[in-house]
Amino acid sequence: MAAWPSNLPGPQRTISVRPGSNLTRQTWQSGRAEVRRFGAGAPDQVTVQFRLFNEDCAAFQYFCDRTANHGVNWFSAPWLAAMGYPSHRARILGYPKRKGRGVRYSDYSVTLLIQDAASAPEDTFWPSAGPGTGSGGEPSPAGLVECTGHLSAAYPAPTDVQFVLVDCEALTGIWGGITDGGALRLWGVSVDSKYPGWAAIGGLIDIAFNCYCTYSSVTYGLYYLTSSGVIGHLGTPRAGTGYPTSAGYTKIWASGRVGLAQNADGLIEAWGGSAGSYFPSGVDIYRPVQVAFFEQTGLGGIVDENNVAHSLIPSATRPDSFDNVAGVERVLVPTGPNWGYSLYNTDGTWTDKNSYVMTTGRPAGLVPVFLEGHYSSTSKYVGLAQHQDGQFLWWGAGISTPPPTSGTKTFLTGYKQFRATTKFVSSGSTQLLTVSTIGILPPT
Repeated sequence: MAAWPSNLPGPQRTISVRPGSNLTRQTWQSGRAEVRRFGAGAPDQVTVQFRLFNEDCAAFQYFCDRTANHGVNWFSAPWLAAMGYPSHRARILGYPKRKGRGVRYSDYSVTLLIQDAASAPEDTFWPSAGPGTGSGGEPSPAGLVECTGHLSAAYPAPTDVQFVLVDCEALTGIWGGITDGGALRLWGVSVDSKYPGWAAIGGLIDIAFNCYCTYSSVTYGLYYLTSSGVIGHLGTPRAGTGYPTSAGYTKIWASGRVGLAQNADGLIEAWGGSAGSYFPSGVDIYRPVQVAFFEQTGLGGIVDENNVAHSLIPSATRPDSFDNVAGVERVLVPTGPNWGYSLYNTDGTWTDKNSYVMTTGRPAGLVPVFLEGHYSSTSKYVGLAQHQDGQFLWWGAGISTPPPTSGTKTFLTGYKQFRATTKFVSSGSTQLLTVSTIGILPPT
């Protein structure tokens, strides 16, 4: 389990406490509502204020983004007992808000879920180890990698090194990740010719594939982020090389046309062919919790720190956009020639738009921390998610080759960090949809 950094102070004051409720409400299509009790030990929602020296803000940001993994990981903290929670653990809900910045101090408002340790989930995800770790210090974030799906048999995951972050690009048949030593590791189809010089790249904290396919050609690109917060690239990224050149960035994303980076203040900066249209002056006001993309168009959406979804599709030209929708936790946008979306809301309900979204076979009770979708013009579509307990789930229709086993769903449990993507493969006159996954395994 993750632990609060010993060099950071506890909260200066408690702003509000909302006791947890064990009741859940569900409204059926007929309009009838059902309320039922789902167990005991529901977490309290507590908003607190931290006052930090400005020089400690980077360490606090790193804890929120990496150690706490944007609210996925539960953590222990000695100051919980002083708040009246003697044997509890907490996790961050949403994104910490920087309420003020002075000459020496900055104030952050943070909303926490606090739950009795016996009731909270036992395992956590990357970079904190799951069950079975000892109490002798903070567990290692690294682990071996497992791949399934398209080309995984021909290009198996390396077993000579452990990883702290992984990603995959089914379009080009490439898997990749960052090793526990900070080095870049890629494997797959013609990796040396697609990404020349990759083996010499080190000192990394994040990567983002940026490939693009037309009927006649494919471009291969990869952005990487160093430990000093400097962005670089390999190959020919579709979004180009106009990324920020200064240091201090903490996270990067990329789509077919746009690259995004989160700066030290938590704000998004953008570059690429569509950046000027959807990000005023190249800088947006959003502090993201999640980013979702349409791979082929480069558009998509952001869920910000206040759980408001912002569409990167201009509502004036795309009526299916979901701009400024409140109460959203995650966005699923189907990659491909359409503009549908699904929103997973903070109250546990779903909001789905148009006939292209992934509703067929979607598991009940899904509380996702990762969402992605794919749709083709041949009416094959799939939804991909990682549940908060570590399980990977997929659902959909028209799926011809569901890896790693047949059926309508596959559950892979316990990944500390996980990614999934899809690819359409032609087999004679039949178009097959494959799902590829990559995840960091928990320690055995």
